[in-house]
Amino acid sequence: MKRMRALAAVAFDLDDTLYPERDFVRSGYRAVAEWAETHLGLAAPIVQAELDALFAAGLRREVFNLWLEERGLDPARWVETMVAVYREHSPRISMFADAAALLEVLESHGVRRGVITEGYRAVQESKLRALGLAEAFEVVVIGGEEVRERWKPSRAPFEEWLSRMKVHAQESCYIGDDPAKDFRGAREVGMRTMRVRRAEGLHAQEEPPTPGDEPEVEVLDLDEAAHILLPGAA
Repeated sequence: MKRMRALAAVAFDLDDTLYPERDFVRSGYRAVAEWAETHLGLAAPIVQAELDALFAAGLRREVFNLWLEERGLDPARWVETMVAVYREHSPRISMFADAAALLEVLESHGVRRGVITEGYRAVQESKLRALGLAEAFEVVVIGGEEVRERWKPSRAPFEEWLSRMKVHAQESCYIGDDPAKDFRGAREVGMRTMRVRRAEGLHAQEEPPTPGDEPEVEVLDLDEAAHILLPGAA
């Protein structure tokens, strides 16, 4: 990463940057499996295993529709309820240890911290609460379903975050994991960009689709990020 003005603020992506996204998915499937046992008379461990298998096979959308069809059940009757159970459950997730350590070292050096993420607002907020981070960030920008046109890779959420933080882009850094959306908007507004490519991450094998989507620097974990952001102090 190029030498920056004194680092004033860091914004983080949420999913697969601060915690393992797979854990949220499994947590949601667990809640759905427990619902299926109560309302459909199916053994929860078996339902969970079947949903996990679909996810492991690479299915990311229409999981519940396919599972219901394979079970001979009517998606039109049940899928809306299953999606609601998934979204409204209380997540069983924990932060990556290196994420917790980086947040601590940034705080100890007076670097302000925030989040830029998107999705169903209530779901993203529930993740922050489950991680014990509801009050940890100065500014949290969550792009909800009502503003999909402002989701990353749009520059809009980065502009909003910088405006609310009242910091210069050149003294800020955005850390994310998804090369298809996390870095273009941040680069366009002048922020530094850093990709954390965790071996177990859902996007670990993906490459930026265009040069404009490339991060400025790439790390394997946030311990490495700490040494780059705060040389000699992490």
